[in-house]
Amino acid sequence: MGRRGRIGIVLLVVIVLVVAWEPTRVAVQTAAMLPTLLDAGPKPLDWFSDDPRRESRPYRAAERGQEPDLAEVWLPAWASAQRPAGGMLLVFGVNNLGRNHPAIARVAEGLARTGVVVVVPDSRTLLEGRLEVGEIAGVVHAFQLLAARPEVDRQRLGIVGFSVGGSLALRAASDPRIQDQVRWVNAFGAFADATTYLASVAAHAYLDDDGMAVPWTPTPLAREVYLRFLLDQVTDRGDREALREAFAEPVLAGDRPAADPDLKAELRTEVGATVHDLLTAEDLSAASAAIAALPASSQA
Repeated sequence: MGRRGRIGIVLLVVIVLVVAWEPTRVAVQTAAMLPTLLDAGPKPLDWFSDDPRRESRPYRAAERGQEPDLAEVWLPAWASAQRPAGGMLLVFGVNNLGRNHPAIARVAEGLARTGVVVVVPDSRTLLEGRLEVGEIAGVVHAFQLLAARPEVDRQRLGIVGFSVGGSLALRAASDPRIQDQVRWVNAFGAFADATTYLASVAAHAYLDDDGMAVPWTPTPLAREVYLRFLLDQVTDRGDREALREAFAEPVLAGDRPAADPDLKAELRTEVGATVHDLLTAEDLSAASAAIAALPASSQA
């Protein structure tokens, strides 16, 4: 993880502490955590707290022949049913580092040392660089794992999400299965929903607070996830490969391909034609119209 990434995580922790815990404790907690987060110099948290307990737990049932997705649970050494702690679910985005990466482990350990039960789920789908609507349910299941811990104070539970993880966190927090238990959500670099994300990447633009279109260059990762997500919606193999051959290279290169009427006429499925229209949308309006024609399951 680079210097900017480390600084981003530090800022995240500061904001989370301000929102979720008493402000009078924030300055001391943050100052004590910084060396742990940056893995630099003496670490005061190590002096004044015992090592957190750490467990790996399945949080989502696996498909046949696969191992279940696992989450890492970090518990303050003192946490128990008699002395519960607040809880935090950390949700990272596509192509993230994984729950056992040293940078993520430092964040989770630092938070646990300050008195927070932390759950970091690994999603096989997100780790593979794919985005699926079903990942919202994955966040719900991971939160349920957190809430079910006897060491957790159920009045102090929240979710923190980065990038796509932030979008998933926002959607999951409104799920009826957990909405009454989620006390707060912090989303960083997130789109509110898939529709906004897809339209913005397609049109290379987004709407500002005044409703005006602002030019924007999606990152290579955003383009890759966008393309893969759209192609996954096309179940007809022939249509999917035709779209991939025609548009994968320009989309991944950051270009906005023009419509191909001849190709569209050859596509055999309605969803294939709709994906063609979205991949070649000229502006946000055209992109939004194409998204509206996608299957409802694609627009969560």
